[in-house]
Amino acid sequence: MKIGQLLSVFLLAAVVVVNSMAPATFAAKAEPKTAEEAVRTFFESELNHDIDGMMRVAKDLRFYTTKAQKAEYESAHKIHPLEHYEIVSQKEVNASRVDFLVTAVYKDMDDMPELPYSAIKEDGQWKILIQAMEIDMSPDSPQPGKITIKSNKWENAPDSTVTPDTTSL
Repeated sequence: MKIGQLLSVFLLAAVVVVNSMAPATFAAKAEPKTAEEAVRTFFESELNHDIDGMMRVAKDLRFYTTKAQKAEYESAHKIHPLEHYEIVSQKEVNASRVDFLVTAVYKDMDDMPELPYSAIKEDGQWKILIQAMEIDMSPDSPQPGKITIKSNKWENAPDSTVTPDTTSL
């Protein structure tokens, strides 16, 4: 009888401990309060294979739909996962935009130059702005490492006059 009572007390204690941890474990993640926090959240989410975390703080102009965006993030992560990143510099442009230079090391990829990103504040929330970039990685190029921001052509867009779906970002 004592063993049964002891086991009951132990199980009750275990349930209490698990329940007290649940709110912290399942609580919604807070929105970034600063531009740097948005950039760090994006790259930390990428390091931790958290695609939803990446999407939560990204405004990615390369994709017409969040479905296409998520599919690309998942595919890129499988092929070239992020191994390390570092914010090299940041410059406040105005109250709603901060520009960053970030070094990122991806598995099985050549050394990348410092990549330009911006964090923008829209509707009171900071997001990292992702744009299409062309990076000259040719060692024979007169300007190796040159980065050109490209016009954003959305995947799966019915026509070029339609605004991208950012409602679920």
